[in-house]
Amino acid sequence: MNKLFRIILIGLLAAACTPQEESMDWLSRLDKNGTVAEPAAVPVLPGEEAPETEQHDEYPETAEAKEARLARLGQTPIREVYYTEYTDKNLFPKLADIRCFTHVNVGHGRFVDKINGTGLEIPSETKRLLTEMVAFKAQYPELKVKLMIGGWGKNANGFSPMAADPEKRAAFVQNVKDMIEEYHLDGVDIDWEYPTYHAEGNEASPDDYVNFVTMFKELREAMPDKILSYAAPENGKYTDNYGALEYVDYINVMTYDMGNPQDRRHNAPLYTSPALKNDHGAADSIEKTFHGQGVPFGRMNFGIGFYGHGDGYKDDNGYYPGSVDYYRLEDIFFKNSCDGKDVTGKNYRIWDDNAKVPYLADAMGTMYASYEDIESVNAKVAFILEKQLLGAMVWEYRHDNVKGTLRRALRDAMAGNPMEPGRWERPTENLPAPVYDDAEEPENPENPETPEEPEPGAPEGTNLGAKGTANCYIVTAAGNYRFKAVKGNSSAYVGTVASVEVLWGSDVVASSTYGAGYVGISTPATLKPGNALVAAKDEAGKILWSWHIWVPKTQVGGNKYGLSFYTTMDRNLGALEAASATSGADSYGLLYQWGRKDPFPCKDASKKKGGKMSLAESIANPTTFADVDDTWMSSADKAIWGDGATKTIYDPCPPGYKVPQREDLSGFFPMNPLSSATGWQYAAGHAFAVGDPQVWFPYSGYLDVTGTYTGAGTATKIWNSHMDSANNQGYGIFLTGDSSANSSQKAAQGGSVRCISVDQEAFVNEAGMPVQGNYTRVVFDNSVVELSGLCLSKGKDFLWGVGDEGYLYKFTNIDGDVSAITPTTVWTYDADMEGVTVDPSTGDLYLGIEPAKAYKVPGPSYNSKSTLFEIAEATGFDNSGVEGIAWYKGDLYIGAQSGATLWRYTLGGTKVWKKQLGTLAPGIEEVGDLFYDAQTDMLWVSDSEAHKLFVFDGAVTKLKAIYDVSFVGNAESVCVDHDRKCVWVGDDGTTSKIYKIEFTGL
Repeated sequence: MNKLFRIILIGLLAAACTPQEESMDWLSRLDKNGTVAEPAAVPVLPGEEAPETEQHDEYPETAEAKEARLARLGQTPIREVYYTEYTDKNLFPKLADIRCFTHVNVGHGRFVDKINGTGLEIPSETKRLLTEMVAFKAQYPELKVKLMIGGWGKNANGFSPMAADPEKRAAFVQNVKDMIEEYHLDGVDIDWEYPTYHAEGNEASPDDYVNFVTMFKELREAMPDKILSYAAPENGKYTDNYGALEYVDYINVMTYDMGNPQDRRHNAPLYTSPALKNDHGAADSIEKTFHGQGVPFGRMNFGIGFYGHGDGYKDDNGYYPGSVDYYRLEDIFFKNSCDGKDVTGKNYRIWDDNAKVPYLADAMGTMYASYEDIESVNAKVAFILEKQLLGAMVWEYRHDNVKGTLRRALRDAMAGNPMEPGRWERPTENLPAPVYDDAEEPENPENPETPEEPEPGAPEGTNLGAKGTANCYIVTAAGNYRFKAVKGNSSAYVGTVASVEVLWGSDVVASSTYGAGYVGISTPATLKPGNALVAAKDEAGKILWSWHIWVPKTQVGGNKYGLSFYTTMDRNLGALEAASATSGADSYGLLYQWGRKDPFPCKDASKKKGGKMSLAESIANPTTFADVDDTWMSSADKAIWGDGATKTIYDPCPPGYKVPQREDLSGFFPMNPLSSATGWQYAAGHAFAVGDPQVWFPYSGYLDVTGTYTGAGTATKIWNSHMDSANNQGYGIFLTGDSSANSSQKAAQGGSVRCISVDQEAFVNEAGMPVQGNYTRVVFDNSVVELSGLCLSKGKDFLWGVGDEGYLYKFTNIDGDVSAITPTTVWTYDADMEGVTVDPSTGDLYLGIEPAKAYKVPGPSYNSKSTLFEIAEATGFDNSGVEGIAWYKGDLYIGAQSGATLWRYTLGGTKVWKKQLGTLAPGIEEVGDLFYDAQTDMLWVSDSEAHKLFVFDGAVTKLKAIYDVSFVGNAESVCVDHDRKCVWVGDDGTTSKIYKIEFTGL
């Protein structure tokens, strides 16, 4: 959104020679070839007199339509915020933060094929955000959560060709509807920047205006009860076509990006000002451009940017910042620093009382940055309330400071109680001497790129939490250090701290102190490798929180080791050195009861408590071992270590790392035997290795449920973040010698942790692989029961299907619209049928039967069945057994949920080999179904837990592609169909469904 001004500058240069009498709305009239159409009536170029704007009657709305619209909207006046996947994960809001807003637009959704405008996708991070935002509604039911689709430049590629084509438009509408249903959303915000205009390669057409309205008409018809809105630039890009108002609930007017300090213009002035060069203000945009063209005030949100523009100029006197997001202001004002550069003497706030916005200037008063603060937000909200606008829209959440000053200012002002400006303001009359307003303690905006000086009263030393806070910090050199006294990776302070104490490891940390919200520690003059636990206490001596200080002998490293998309540490958490085939106790690390943030040394627990502990007890007693033959938690919390990819405040890993999920380590620790992992090597009595390059895991022993240290050199337990909900126990791998068990383990035991990076490296599909596009689906009523397997018939004219409850189906009429697909039950049999495949030469069917059998159903009658063979290694898998089956060159591939296991069997029942797919496809969790595509020699695997399709070469030696199918609730079956250029996916949900997913290049 905030890049519009770049376009305006380019257009202004092109228009500079245009006679005044031929002034034009050049932005709205550029066709796809860059040609400007005939002059339009309104906008003004710099230097021109603003013509009187013709006033139009407000867009009419019946009482019934208004009542329905307000019912959809919920709370008014609206306080809407955009929240995108670009936001640092550590900034995810708490409930109190999100209550500052009534509506949230979560972005971005984008077209899969941006050239043709087909398909719609949501990045994995955005999916997580949607889910977590909707979760707030349990405590804040009035909150409205919408999906934002589009954005600036290339993010908007695809709108023009989609909106112009009735079929593509219908598919888009269906995609939007499906996504809203999938994530339980309240509506959608369309950010098409912009119809009829080329932006960074966007397709555009003069017909975009008409198609824009038609798109919204069809969205409204498909979703009469959902909120529909769109974002529009303040210069009135859409003002010649308000037909969309019949179908949308409101417009988010982007009343910012109106100027750049390079040209001495404010970014978002409320009014014009003789002091600077803006030729109009946001009030003009609202009153003249929009309302003047008939848009009711009550159908507009006023846009407020939490960011600012700088001119980015560097001269002989130093550096001028190029970006002035609100969170940067503390460094600029009070530390004379921006992006690590000195801005001393150039950090003065000047208030433009005409424009009602502040700007930054040097000692001569020369503007170099424009931004928003409390005072300007108050002024804009006063305008919103005066004109009775629908509300305010914010771009975007991440530009505010950690404390949430601007979002709270917006909330309070909209409630009629404007916040008093405070320490962010620098009075003009004090130029050039800086003035510090110490009425409120400064807060570090936690910009990891900005070096910081100690806060007044804070301990001296290097800030260990400069790039993120955590429960563990690594120290590699002797000296003084400090970190914020906050809970793990949050910004929540632990409470009122009276003292700090080293609980154990006093030879590693020589002293500790506290001041101004920071814990300070000092090492001995000669650094002592080891570990220590430092605690903050209140006046009564109660421990409020504790932190692990880790001083390794050698630098902590990591790699993906060919088995993961994450960087995995080269050693256990707390280990002084990386393990090897001959390493000893220094490679063991520390031990953790599953879910606890504080470690125990590799020795018998010295302090024990019989029975379970509450979470609060565990925090107040970090050195006390819960001695119980069960989980240690009196109230089980499956998400305590983030079983859902998110790092939590109880995570024991240092900044940038987290406890892995179960599937994150599937390549390292496949289901039995572990020796099937890539690069397996066993060093008896010491360690084992996996991966390429190899990484070693020591037999570091563990604490049994009594707190007794056992198994050093012969056994190890390595935790992941998953809790087994069946018994509330932790999950991990237990190794003794060369045997392994990847399963639930009693959470009261003390095991090792091998941290992985918080962020993963995205997998890139192999060149030439098909490109995923649109999907359509058919939903069956009770005529199809728990669809769990699909394949094409021998003649490829219909689909075979099987169901968990023993049904064999034929699905006919597959050539037309999916709604025409007709299911017929062939027969039923008392068996858990999970997969079906066809012999391409005979037409015989083979069925995968859970937990451990393969059946044959001979054609052409298909009226008999017999057991072909049993998969012995799956007999104990129960409901995690055989899920998929695929014909492969005269043999059968058999897949199981448990460990994402794959076997190759001959038809005679002889096992050819067994593989754990996690060793080839990091992130795969299970086999939902299999399909061998003989035309391309590739094996397709559906994973209903990861919500993805994984594609391997036919011999299953290499991962070639991953496709996201998160729109499928439970992807239990997959079938590739070249004739119809699609992949069929079956959904074994509460109601069975078949999805037809289009692919180009299939």
